Amino acid sequence: MSEYFGLIFNLDLEFNIYPLIHFLFISLIGINLCLFPFPVTFIKSSEDKGNKVDCVDLYKEKFNPIFAGEEPDSTVLDHRKRIEKSDVIVLVAPIWNFRMPAMVEGWIDKVLSPPWAFS
Repeated sequence: MSEYFGLIFNLDLEFNIYPLIHFLFISLIGINLCLFPFPVTFIKSSEDKGNKVDCVDLYKEKFNPIFAGEEPDSTVLDHRKRIEKSDVIVLVAPIWNFRMPAMVEGWIDKVLSPPWAFS
């Protein structure tokens, strides 16, 4: 977890050169915050500096991570609109078995799928 806190402190230095950063924060806040407090820490410290944080909690939204090449649904389209409004996307998730959880990988596959993310 120390690598996550190192990241937030490095980002904090960068935050100070901008008057306002609009973050899209993708997280699994539904997991145990006692074991993984970084999402709350990031949101609070970012907002304390005057930045706007648009938080997407994939578990709370009951995001379906399964992507079979279908057309984007309303949730995917909403997330894409939120990305377009953001200056920075922050993906935060624990690493399980050397990979991000399936929920986050599925979000990447569905929301950032071609041709939208590659145009």
